[in-house]
Amino acid sequence: MSSHPAADPGARRNGPPERHAYEQALAERGIRLPLPHRAGWSQARRRVESLWVPLRAPDGSYTGAVAADAAPTRSLPGYRHLRVERLGETLPRTVWRDAVAALAALARQEARVLLLSVEVFSRDPETRATLGALLTEAGFTRAAQPRNWGVTLALDLRPSEAELLASFSRSLRQRLTGIAKLPVAVRPVDDERFAPRLEELTRQAFQRTGGRYEARWDWAGVIALSRRSPDASRLVGLFRTDRDGTDALLGFAWDGGTARARATSQEPRRGPAICKSRSLTRWSGISSVGRSARELIGSTSAAFPPERPAPPTPSAGSPTSSASSARRRSRSLRTGHSSRAWCPPVSRRS
Repeated sequence: MSSHPAADPGARRNGPPERHAYEQALAERGIRLPLPHRAGWSQARRRVESLWVPLRAPDGSYTGAVAADAAPTRSLPGYRHLRVERLGETLPRTVWRDAVAALAALARQEARVLLLSVEVFSRDPETRATLGALLTEAGFTRAAQPRNWGVTLALDLRPSEAELLASFSRSLRQRLTGIAKLPVAVRPVDDERFAPRLEELTRQAFQRTGGRYEARWDWAGVIALSRRSPDASRLVGLFRTDRDGTDALLGFAWDGGTARARATSQEPRRGPAICKSRSLTRWSGISSVGRSARELIGSTSAAFPPERPAPPTPSAGSPTSSASSARRRSRSLRTGHSSRAWCPPVSRRS
């Protein structure tokens, strides 16, 4: 009998209790799946189905799991595009080959699949190279155009908050410490009644910057996901303390490991003053994670009220870094082949 792990036959869909139990069992073994591979991820997306394949050893023990988002493709109506994000971030090396084989089988076994793209993500160049070789061996080819970024800023959060603040520029420190003079506060967005406001902020940003808006996120699902999995998803908001109601939310920052939202609100009546607090929202997104993590890898998406017309919003896949204000203390790490999407020769079934 082979000692290598194997994929369970067939893909599971979305997030039944079985999937939550499986994730808990993996966590107890020290294997924490990236957010796009967790059951709750499907609750945050609109019109996207989550397919997942558990991996088990021959003795039945849990060894890992891989997941793919399935969404309709505009290229050929009636067909779907499968997308795998952040492959390689937490999977043990012993299951890499089986994980790649499971994904190739998924593309061939699922009906009406036009394309499967796999985005390799790791700080270790050897990991990226090895996974790339395994994907090539399984019949995948390098995508002509990368979908995501290949470099991520990393900010070391082991120093104290005071030390980190001291490393920032004087103007940034003044923005952060002067926030007490303004009627605003940063706190988690943990109430689903703010979901329409988050959607409104996002829509306004695209309208103002001329972008094409697609309602991709179920913000009530994002809020519930952040409440249930604070280790993987953090959603904080900038609130006016002199107002009640959902319009008190002026901006937000969501860190789900990769940039997820691009938004700014319309100019408020006190724009010049409140605008200065935008750095606080970014800083809160970092420091709140830093209390439970030694290092933050990734980027925080943020929405802020602009004092004047905002610059063009970064395109999808070009993250606004939560650590950008601390470039002197941060390191630029090549983290992806996102960079490297892989497209296998799939059998198409009607």
